[in-house]
Amino acid sequence: MKKKIYLILSVIATLLFFTTAAVCNQCTAQTEEEIIEEAEEESVDEKATEETEEEPSEETEEETTETEPAEEEPSEEAEEEVTEDVKEESGVENPQPELEETQRVSTISRELNVKISEVGYMISGEDVLHPYEAVQYIGDTAKNNPCRGYISYDISSLSGVNVESAFLELGPPYERYGDTSAFYPISIYSASWGARALNPGDFGLAGNLIGESNNEIIEISSDVLKGELQQAIDDGAVRFQIIFYFKGLETDNDNQWDGLTYSAQANGNFIINYTP
Repeated sequence: MKKKIYLILSVIATLLFFTTAAVCNQCTAQTEEEIIEEAEEESVDEKATEETEEEPSEETEEETTETEPAEEEPSEEAEEEVTEDVKEESGVENPQPELEETQRVSTISRELNVKISEVGYMISGEDVLHPYEAVQYIGDTAKNNPCRGYISYDISSLSGVNVESAFLELGPPYERYGDTSAFYPISIYSASWGARALNPGDFGLAGNLIGESNNEIIEISSDVLKGELQQAIDDGAVRFQIIFYFKGLETDNDNQWDGLTYSAQANGNFIINYTP
């Protein structure tokens, strides 16, 4: 009887052992599968993280692009404000570039030529014309007739120029007659008889006083001379002409030649400075 009970207990113990072993094996298998699954999930997560760090998404790029400050061009109002600031600092409304300094026109110096066929001297009260080429005699004659000198300068090529300065010089005379000490001063006038030879009617020709000299060497550089020359140029004249003679006394009535002989071409100069 005891043997049967022992045998039954052995069978029951054996069954319990195998049952327990099977259950443990199943739990272990499940645990291994879970570990593998978790490892795979972690591997996938790591790869995703690496890709995310290496290649930013399109949305991220767009956001970065949108947040970058754009370089805006200055508006017209801003440019005007800058211009206003420059004007206030410089005190000039429209500051000009320094290039203008290099664009200034140079002044030209030139000596005017005498038109010999249009010069000479004339004797009052006589019909005789004395155009002795470039000779001009001033004073009186043995008949006590006053004499005047006439000079014509060519300005035909000066159209449109601006005269900066003018200097007229006559003398010294190359011939002297009698005593002219009481005849001074010598008066010089700008006049006009045209581009032609003198005629007797030109003796009383009126003119504008441009200068006087108290000695035989005549030198004039007045603003009046410059102005008269400029006026002739502006009027389109092709000649600038002068008349000169003694103004103190035109004759001393001593029945002798008293005077001075000049040559505008030989011992005279008319130099001007101008800009085109």
